[in-house]
Amino acid sequence: MPVMRLLSMFFTNGKTLKRAMHHLNKSGHIQLSPKIYKESIQFHKSVVISGSKVGETIIEGLLTIPKSVSVKFCNVTISPITHIYVEGEVEFEQCHLDGMDTSVLVTVNGGKITASHCEITDAADRAITLQKQSTGVFHHCKFQNNGKAHIEVDGSEATIEECQFSEARYAYWIKNNGLVHSVKAHLHHQLDAQIYVDHSTFIDQGSLIERGEDHGIYAKKESNITLENTTLRYHKKPQLLVQRSSLVGSHCIVQHGTDVGVSLRDYAEMNFSYSEVSQHENANIQVAKRSRLNLEHCHIYSGKSFGIQVNDKSIVNFYETLLKSHKLAQVFLSGESICSVKNSLVKEGKHVGIYIEKKANCTIVESKITEQSNSALSVIGGQLTVIDSEIMYNFGNAILGMSNSTIEVDGSKMYNNDMAHIALKANVKMNLLNSELYNGKSLILDTRCNVKGVNCKFYESENVQIEITEKSTLTLEQCRIFNGKSYGVKVLKNSNFFFYDGQISHHILTQIVVNDSSAVVRDSELYKGCRNAISVQNHSEVLVQDSFISKHVQSQIWLDLESTIELKGVQLTDGFHSDLYAQNQSEIYVTDSMIRNDKVLYNVRAVNFSKIELSKTIVDNRLGDTFYSENNSFITSSDL
Repeated sequence: MPVMRLLSMFFTNGKTLKRAMHHLNKSGHIQLSPKIYKESIQFHKSVVISGSKVGETIIEGLLTIPKSVSVKFCNVTISPITHIYVEGEVEFEQCHLDGMDTSVLVTVNGGKITASHCEITDAADRAITLQKQSTGVFHHCKFQNNGKAHIEVDGSEATIEECQFSEARYAYWIKNNGLVHSVKAHLHHQLDAQIYVDHSTFIDQGSLIERGEDHGIYAKKESNITLENTTLRYHKKPQLLVQRSSLVGSHCIVQHGTDVGVSLRDYAEMNFSYSEVSQHENANIQVAKRSRLNLEHCHIYSGKSFGIQVNDKSIVNFYETLLKSHKLAQVFLSGESICSVKNSLVKEGKHVGIYIEKKANCTIVESKITEQSNSALSVIGGQLTVIDSEIMYNFGNAILGMSNSTIEVDGSKMYNNDMAHIALKANVKMNLLNSELYNGKSLILDTRCNVKGVNCKFYESENVQIEITEKSTLTLEQCRIFNGKSYGVKVLKNSNFFFYDGQISHHILTQIVVNDSSAVVRDSELYKGCRNAISVQNHSEVLVQDSFISKHVQSQIWLDLESTIELKGVQLTDGFHSDLYAQNQSEIYVTDSMIRNDKVLYNVRAVNFSKIELSKTIVDNRLGDTFYSENNSFITSSDL
């Protein structure tokens, strides 16, 4: 039998661990017997200590490992009354550290700990504490039922691979510029935040963090979090809470939370890509108190509240992101917050698609918003910009604007919405450019709204294409309004309509109705209507200049109830009824114009105290007489 083996047997079976250390051979290895070693030791030499393979080897007492000393324990149980203090290096392999009566099992003070395939359980306070620039490396370990924290990293670093953590207040407690890098860990059933990061850094790859009583990850005080392929689920408070810190995540899943999925507060920043956030009782994502959120290639869906809730001057950006199936607004913006949406899809919401209020600002570019149970976009006291986007198949409006909002739409399409594509009320200002609104009522302005449209198309409406009411103003330039199954434009209740260089055609009812309001039509064409081209009534005033009006089934221009119209440089041709008709104290003034009709006699008519004055105007009727007046009305024509 070799001498080394004889010495090993002598020291372990008959003597103490301390004496075995004193007679340590050159191999630096001690093989312990299956028994309990009750003693406190300060190691002065590097050593490997192995427990018995046939029975349990237990060590009890205070073990101190000073600087420049390395101690490795293999297959050893560290008893409940043992505390290990490390300034050098310690390694545990296939060990059980049981700390039922110990506040802290292992304290590493400027040293290093390595543990693999170990069980570390039942510490009264903390299982492992790393402090003063210590290092910890943990592989395939199981931490269970430790009091305040499984691992405390205080100004130190830890690497954790494929470990399991359960039943403590915190799994990782990282503070004072600490750093933890974990890979494929499994954390569950902690009482507080499973990972608590305080002015520190946490990096994770592929871990599962689930079923905690509080947060999954809580980061605060300028911490930095990096997540890749991380899953958080089934937590009772916000699963990912970032406060005055930053987070970068990719290919992550956050789902099935009792509260919020992701919460950013107090100047927090988060960049999330290729990730999913879904199925939370509260908002899937909350962004508040001047925080920032960037989402790229993400799916946010199936929440029982808001999809993304943004408040307090925060900023959010979405790129190629899907939001769908939320019971409240898919995006809620308030408190001067800013949102930009690009190349994204917002669909199948149970309420509003994007809701903007209280001076918040939203810009939507090259995106689609569809199938909301309410309006696609609602803005109340906020700002909205929509560029090169499509808004369609919503049960409410495409855009609902109210209460001093400002809206700009450019290069977009709105169609097949159940309510008016654009509905504005109460001092809303809007620019509508290069857009198409069709298959639905296009535009309604109510109560002091002001809209300017340029190079737009409004067509194929089942109802009135455009309605302007209650002191509102609409200006359209180079626009076309056509193929409506009702009126083209209705101007009501002291409102104003300006139509320049455009076309209005093919409406089942009157193309333009002006009631108790005013309108200006210049350099435009009105043709092929099933009723009137322009109906002016109830104290209204209209100017038509340098325009062409033709082929209407009823009177091309019809006035009633003390209304006035002035025609300058206008051509009226090919009408199927009279060209001018004034009744009930109404007045028509025509200059430098041409009126031709070969389908009906008396194409200029005035009745019931009305008058028509023509100057430098040609009136031609191939069938015969052109003028007809009755009941104190008159028609005058001055020579060319």
